[in-house]
Amino acid sequence: MKELEAFRAVYCGLCHQLGKSFGSPARLTLNYDFVFLAMLSYAHSGIAPEIKRGRCAVNPLVRVPVCVGDEVMESCADTAALMVYYNLRDKIDDGGVLTKIAYSMLYPLAVRSKNKVAKRRSETLDIIKRLYDTQREVEVDKSATLDCAAEPTAIALGALSAALSNDSAQKRVLERFGYMLGRYIYLADALDDFDRDLKTGNFNPLLMRANESDGQGAAVTEIRGYARDTLLMTAGEAGLACGLLEFKMFEPIIHNIVYLGLPEQANRIYNKKSSERI
Repeated sequence: MKELEAFRAVYCGLCHQLGKSFGSPARLTLNYDFVFLAMLSYAHSGIAPEIKRGRCAVNPLVRVPVCVGDEVMESCADTAALMVYYNLRDKIDDGGVLTKIAYSMLYPLAVRSKNKVAKRRSETLDIIKRLYDTQREVEVDKSATLDCAAEPTAIALGALSAALSNDSAQKRVLERFGYMLGRYIYLADALDDFDRDLKTGNFNPLLMRANESDGQGAAVTEIRGYARDTLLMTAGEAGLACGLLEFKMFEPIIHNIVYLGLPEQANRIYNKKSSERI
């Protein structure tokens, strides 16, 4: 229960920080990826989070534990704002007419947030911009393999993770750890979207394998099994790197996510899609 409360405190703290930095609508962009990044940052920065009771934005009558805004919260909120901006650009570029209209309404808010962050996080902006530009090049090349397609996200998260520590040895381990996490995130999305992309024709590196055969029946099952096995292997590599990290705090939570959560999520995505096909 203590670990769960700590996790919720970081989650709520990041929610508060997004609202403070970019306005209340930005709270809606909060996701668990950046909560994990915040905990990993606390674990290596040596900054002890200050936790107080605060009001929940969704239910103001409830008082919850909240990490008070500090350098870690501000940095993670800024990174999240940049990712939201480039994610919106990607959806607008690739989406249909209705999708373009819907996301274009949100785009001015994302641009405003991105411009604010650019003044104080130029290095982070460069990393994420390179990710976006390289990913676009990969997606234009319809023959890109799964490894090539996952590389930009893996490199970007590796660079962001390496920046969390000033210790040269830990920076190398963090870079490897972030690289495997980025690869995992991309592969998980590819597997989760595979059945839909098979119907719509949207870019998905797994479609290369489908196109090499008839793309139906056993071929699809084999491709999805390959993707699940690749995810589990990537989670294992992330676990090996995690075992070399030194933690000042939050070690049990991070270990739980890496050693139990990542494999469980890979199997959940695979089993969910398998059951839908039956």
